[in-house]
Amino acid sequence: MRAPLAVRAIPTVAERAWFTPPRRPREHMEGSDPIPGRPIELTVSGKPLRGFEMGEGPLVVLAHGWGGTAASLSRMGRAIAKARFKAVALDAPGHGSDGQATSDLFQMAATLGAVVAEYGDPKAVVAHSLGAMASLVAFEDAPPPRAVFLAPGLDLNQLLDTFSARAQLLPWTSRSLRRRIRRFVGERWTTISAGSELDWGGASLLVIHDPADQQTDFEASAALAAKRPDTHLVVAQGLGHRGVLEDPDTIDRIVRFIAAEASPTS
Repeated sequence: MRAPLAVRAIPTVAERAWFTPPRRPREHMEGSDPIPGRPIELTVSGKPLRGFEMGEGPLVVLAHGWGGTAASLSRMGRAIAKARFKAVALDAPGHGSDGQATSDLFQMAATLGAVVAEYGDPKAVVAHSLGAMASLVAFEDAPPPRAVFLAPGLDLNQLLDTFSARAQLLPWTSRSLRRRIRRFVGERWTTISAGSELDWGGASLLVIHDPADQQTDFEASAALAAKRPDTHLVVAQGLGHRGVLEDPDTIDRIVRFIAAEASPTS
């Protein structure tokens, strides 16, 4: 569906649209599970943000994607908790009940940093969509031993292209938006536009992606797995962009990967 003319034609309006997460009905955690989520609240940049923790054991940080919430990761959290880990997820600014209208990648990364400041270094991070890119920023200097990227956005260039095409931005609006975002990102541009050239230290990485994903680029995930040592690709045929968060077989594979002493075979 084509965006309003103001978004398509006026760079400042397009920029605000870029920084505004889509709104979805807020997911609710099921109360019947034998491992209930414990509500938490952490302060990020002076604002309280809500989330949950589940289980006890080594820390696994869960990172939702653009327009998601901590609650969208509750099924994942319960499975990880059952495997004797502590799963922690927090709503990023502009995504939960904080009342903020806009957000950005760095605010999402700061949310993950707040979890680590409260709980310590994680054994693993499980990140969906733009949450993967936020993880690259948050853990740039000290990647966790293991990471799982679900339908990840690995190249900001690709995300900008997708946004421009979906909104049907006029050519000068698209070019101006890219320049504005480039200035906003600054020196971090290399990290968040690395795509298949991603390094990220010695972390063992599991990437799960549907080739038909319309929001993030499967080819970047496949190329990364082909080039980067200790990177394993699972082709999540038919799961789409968000189905990877709910699929039982996918969740089981993620838990086994986090718990394993040796890297799995893709």
